[in-house]
Amino acid sequence: MNKLLVSMVALVLALAAPGAGLEPFATQNPAISTVEEIKADALSVPRKNSERKAAAIALLEKMGASASGVDVQKIDHVENIVLIIQGTRN
Repeated sequence: MNKLLVSMVALVLALAAPGAGLEPFATQNPAISTVEEIKADALSVPRKNSERKAAAIALLEKMGASASGVDVQKIDHVENIVLIIQGTRN
């Protein structure tokens, strides 16, 4: 359980980082999650593998990722959830 919590916190921090390119963050200051909010999100992850992928995608979208930016890539019998963030030119 501790590894899951650490992984979820790392994901939240990576996506909440300034300049991460998520649409809501590009136009306003992001709200910093409290420890309780991060813990609640981590603990809400389903334990069944069949339900975990949809929950992970929902969490990414809750954090501001667009549905078109979330992709599931299948390699052999493994599925990876990939967040695609388009770059910008200055």
